[in-house]
Amino acid sequence: MQNKHFSQLQTIISSQEELQPSPVVKQRIMAKIHQPAHRWLEPAFRWATGTAVAVLVMFVLWIVVQPGTVLAWQSFQDVTTFRVYRAPAGSANYKLLREIEAQEEVTRYTFLDPLLIPGQDYQYKVEGLQTEGQLAFQETISGNTARVLPAQLAIILTSLMLTFATLYFTNQSLVNHVQSIFAFSTFSISK
Repeated sequence: MQNKHFSQLQTIISSQEELQPSPVVKQRIMAKIHQPAHRWLEPAFRWATGTAVAVLVMFVLWIVVQPGTVLAWQSFQDVTTFRVYRAPAGSANYKLLREIEAQEEVTRYTFLDPLLIPGQDYQYKVEGLQTEGQLAFQETISGNTARVLPAQLAIILTSLMLTFATLYFTNQSLVNHVQSIFAFSTFSISK
């Protein structure tokens, strides 16, 4: 009995006309199939790559150009160590930036402070200490970051421009790579 129902059902189904999608639907399906995979990841990938390249270029340029305030002073006799402090202008809250050991034949010392906030004025204090730890001299210097700002902006803008050019070529090579992968794959809809 079950075989009879099954064979009737099979006959009904096999006698049905085979349906095909309309040409418009078929065209949409083919367009989706030929569309590169993970297209939605491209903007995120470009953004992440661009950010990484921009930060790397900015870091390298910052090291090469070294925008910042340069302090310079002369050495005095019997000074063994120099301490460089920084505080925001008008504040007495000095923080130690660096301790520099004095060298015998060096008479002029310099210190570069590259970590400045644009528009913020600073006061620097340089102390010279003798062997016993006694203060040999102390000098306070004011610094303005207005002269540092153009160099900082130039580095940031240059890193962004180089990143844009790099992204263009990286993206094109990625597109060519994806196209070459899909060139070996064929998709078809069969009856």
